[in-house]
Amino acid sequence: MLSLTKRVDYGLIALADLCGSSNPVSARDLAERHHVSLPLLANVLKDLCAYGLVSSSRGKRGGYRLIADPAFVTVEQVIEALEGPFQLAACTGADHAAGCEVSLNCTIKWSVNKIHGAVQKILGTVTISDIVSQARVGSSEVLVDKAGGDVAFHEVPLNLEV
Repeated sequence: MLSLTKRVDYGLIALADLCGSSNPVSARDLAERHHVSLPLLANVLKDLCAYGLVSSSRGKRGGYRLIADPAFVTVEQVIEALEGPFQLAACTGADHAAGCEVSLNCTIKWSVNKIHGAVQKILGTVTISDIVSQARVGSSEVLVDKAGGDVAFHEVPLNLEV
């Protein structure tokens, strides 16, 4: 079964939540609000900091803030920040020939690579802003109110090898 890892799930949840706040949010508050594991979320947030998507501050009023513009942060970038480059199968990675033992005689390699490309294209076009704009509670209420205070972002360069 093809699915996102729990780390990526938590990362997307945290980034979507942080879109709605100009003030730092603690990992504990995020974990409680979304009913997720605090230790795993804390590790995810640390990795998102290292990748340059969020910043952290210590102290009583500390926490995490989104510093990248959510309109330019893709799901593919979140996957790369938390799990490494997206790879659907061994034959679709950067070193695809070495990643698969049957690569030379494989009859499905072309199709698998075509599927990989299509999935990667979608992951590279869906942004955190898209996720936030589609998030709903019930049928009409937006999950995150973007009408809050001013938030400053910076653009994160894409490091994609296609």
